[in-house]
Amino acid sequence: MQLRCLFSTRPILLWVIGCLMTTGCHRPVVVRTVTTRTAPAAEALERVQKAWEAICEPGVTNLSVLMQGYNNGVLDLLRTWPRGARGQFLAREFADGDHRFSVDVQWAVPDFSPNYFDQFFLAEALRYQGLRHYDPTGWGQPLIALATNRGTLPEETYFPPEGIVRSLTATMEFPKVEGRAKTARLVIYEPDRQPEITVGGRHMTLAADFSAAYAYLLSRTQLKGYGLRAFLNRKTFGREAGIFLMEPYRPDKIPVLMVHGLASSPLAWAELTDALWSNPVLRSHYQVWHYFYPTTFPYLHSAAELHDNLEEIREYFDPQHESPALTNMVIVGHSMGGLLARRLITDSGDAVWTNAFSRPLEQLNCSEVERSTLRRYFYFHATPGIGRVIFLATPHRGSDLAAGWEGRIGRALADQNPEFAEFFRSIALRNPYAMTMRMRTWSAKKRLSSVQVLSSENPVLRAMAELPFSPGVKAHSILGDRGRKLGPESCDGVVTYRSGHLDQADSERIVPSGHDVNRHPEAIAETLRILHQHWREYSERIGTGG
Repeated sequence: MQLRCLFSTRPILLWVIGCLMTTGCHRPVVVRTVTTRTAPAAEALERVQKAWEAICEPGVTNLSVLMQGYNNGVLDLLRTWPRGARGQFLAREFADGDHRFSVDVQWAVPDFSPNYFDQFFLAEALRYQGLRHYDPTGWGQPLIALATNRGTLPEETYFPPEGIVRSLTATMEFPKVEGRAKTARLVIYEPDRQPEITVGGRHMTLAADFSAAYAYLLSRTQLKGYGLRAFLNRKTFGREAGIFLMEPYRPDKIPVLMVHGLASSPLAWAELTDALWSNPVLRSHYQVWHYFYPTTFPYLHSAAELHDNLEEIREYFDPQHESPALTNMVIVGHSMGGLLARRLITDSGDAVWTNAFSRPLEQLNCSEVERSTLRRYFYFHATPGIGRVIFLATPHRGSDLAAGWEGRIGRALADQNPEFAEFFRSIALRNPYAMTMRMRTWSAKKRLSSVQVLSSENPVLRAMAELPFSPGVKAHSILGDRGRKLGPESCDGVVTYRSGHLDQADSERIVPSGHDVNRHPEAIAETLRILHQHWREYSERIGTGG
């Protein structure tokens, strides 16, 4: 089985290419603006009003045709609509012979004022590649609003530095009035908050292009190749690490926290995030969070940081612990990110420590600061609030490639954190017989790296693999086999089935993918299925229905 995994792919730099390149590099999202000819505003306004009045009549049989005419007319109006200094839509008037038509602008977006945003775009005018486009069919015209993240508000520290992007919808409404004066309203809605409105007694789903909004945000990012560059040179990791909210916090929506893997970045979740947001049921029940961290650190350090970040964000948004959604979070982890997720749902007891040290922590010859650091890494409790974890291509028992010549190449390329190697060497020198033999051998290596700790020979990783999950937490495993249908003998090129399999898992799915299983359509579909299941079970517990 091991030989099949090692030699059935290209024989050179398997670890580096198979893991670093597939997880660290992602297709760029390119966005461009197109210009389209438009009808005169007065003509467009007349078409929109006639369609509105017809739809408001009882017994309409050609609703889809009327909707199309209405939407096309609104689009023509928006293309020439007067804007303010920051792109806001302004009130306007139309002249039709002796009649004047006044149009006010109504802002129906509860989370933000119109002046919060710096730019507004018509989603229809954007063309992009590198991300699937989900159909935004509905009532009105989708807009994209962009706000620069200036970091002036406390919650903005949890938003992406590229900016705050929201999907909005513009509609025209015509209240009934008497006399010669005519009025209308251009109403801007936030479909994530209000997915439908009532028109003529009918419930109309608002058109919303979440794909275009997300694509525009991704086109502004500098993360393309960032994770790999930071892996090769940790000094290039100049961004703030932490949890980033991809939408304003909502206490009624369950967080889905996505944790990327080795030499990667949140771009690893572009396809999954887009698919989740484009599903109206999941979008109404979940909010997307991304964790971004430098992968040059050993994973126990990154996992401890993630635990602290989660505790901090829960205290900020829910200091009274009143939100039931924050007691049922879902963690999705890919590759090494799955190991971070596993740390969040287990209690270490003494198991991790005793696999590394043969002497109790309190008896070590070390400072209190060093003792506190060791305790943080080797003794931990499950993070509260997590209800489910989805592991994607996670090497729970390590990777034989990390222990072999491929791993040596990876360790040679990976930038090091010398303070970690020096820390453990210093502990070993002052406590020559306190570490287990395996731990002494491992910590004596000159290059302690994030690749090295993923080795199947790592005693700490072996101990972690045997820890039970916290009671009540459900887990799912999605693995790749490169389409070879080898079952228990399969391998995604980096992680074998035997390393990724979990006896404790509530479900397991093998998809025809390499190590970048996080981007495979079947894996994404399985993840969405699990999220639907999680919501159904959660809603039954709290009595809200499906």
